[in-house]
Amino acid sequence: RVLVTLLYALKQRGLKRGIAGLCLGGAEAVTLAVEMS
Repeated sequence: RVLVTLLYALKQRGLKRGIAGLCLGGAEAVTLAVEMS
């Protein structure tokens, strides 16, 4: 859901790059950088 929301927001705002991050707990996290073409 986080990634889909990011993609929709980028398209709506006419932007090309974004970052989505998730906190997994226990000092773990995942981050994804996206670039639209």
